[in-house]
Amino acid sequence: SLVLDSTEALPPTLTRIDDFAFLYCTALKLQALPPKLTSIGVYAFGGCTSLVLEALPPTLTEIKQSAFEGCTALKLQALPPTLTSIGIYAFARCTSLVLDSSEALPPTLTEIQSSAFEGCTALKLQALPPFLTSIDFKAFGGCTSLVLDSTEALPPTLTAINPHAFEGCTTLKLRALPPTLTSIEPKAFAWCTSLVLDSTEALPPSLTAIKSNAFEGCMALKLQALPPTLTSIGTQAFEGCTALVLDSTEALPPTLTEINSSAFEGCMALKLKALPPTLTSIGKGAFKECTSLMLDSTEALPPSLTSIDDYAFLGCTALKLQALPPNLTSIGYYAFKGCQSLALSNAVPLPPKLSVESFAFRGCDYLRKTPFGLAIRELQPSAF
Repeated sequence: SLVLDSTEALPPTLTRIDDFAFLYCTALKLQALPPKLTSIGVYAFGGCTSLVLEALPPTLTEIKQSAFEGCTALKLQALPPTLTSIGIYAFARCTSLVLDSSEALPPTLTEIQSSAFEGCTALKLQALPPFLTSIDFKAFGGCTSLVLDSTEALPPTLTAINPHAFEGCTTLKLRALPPTLTSIEPKAFAWCTSLVLDSTEALPPSLTAIKSNAFEGCMALKLQALPPTLTSIGTQAFEGCTALVLDSTEALPPTLTEINSSAFEGCMALKLKALPPTLTSIGKGAFKECTSLMLDSTEALPPSLTSIDDYAFLGCTALKLQALPPNLTSIGYYAFKGCQSLALSNAVPLPPKLSVESFAFRGCDYLRKTPFGLAIRELQPSAF
């Protein structure tokens, strides 16, 4: 029941508030912290659900782990410019925290640590500090009011966006990612349903890896192409990106060798013209339910391709492949199930080492009666 709601409830000479000092003091209503304060310890104000505090002292240099975690009434407009460290979970679940002033985060800050602002559903930062190099695990996870739509909302110094960093930030409207970024980690932007990234170089030219689920559920994503330096697209990387088209001439990088499981599953607007010339395998469900995918150019599937895994093109109702690549050795279960527009007029004779699993062409009714269909049934009687 500790309240401490007077103007100078804490002595002005106080320079440090130690670990767990006011943990779960749910009635605490401090109006201000002492003017010479330099450090706020671990869980110092954790769970103080009545604490409002609209400002922190200008001498503050350190906010430690979970210092304000669960302070649901906290309404700080900015953090002091002297601050050099924000600990993990420092402001996690501070659901009233807005931080909407022009320099809400200190300009010298280089790292935002894990879950520092996780679950801050009212957070409205305009931009991140200009020297920031790393955004750690779940740093802004579930910040459903975070927009960051200015030109350089993410600073050019940023080299790492770690797993789940912006997961579930449903209002995030970044226009481009920083030019120095080399990797987008698992679920970094998963379920950022307003993320568009539609500028010419929305993804940096230095990018080499987009990891598993990185953009899963980003339903507004409208990338025109992926950077040519990209060597890896992880499992479910773009699953459920229903507005993703990728219809430029070289939308996928020319050096890509593998498209992993469910990488583009459910990308209903995807209109790739061809797959990269170095591609060797298409993983399980890689293009499942991509209902606008046609791949109707002469060598839409490259000659280097050796395997098409289970469900790879299941439900691709517009798919119009003309031929199978000569080095193809395997077509998995239900790989082309429901591909009603599939003609494969130039696919006979079949690749010499081809094996076809059961139901690979289930529901391809037109194809069943063609010379290709007859040849496939000789190879695998239950293919249709």
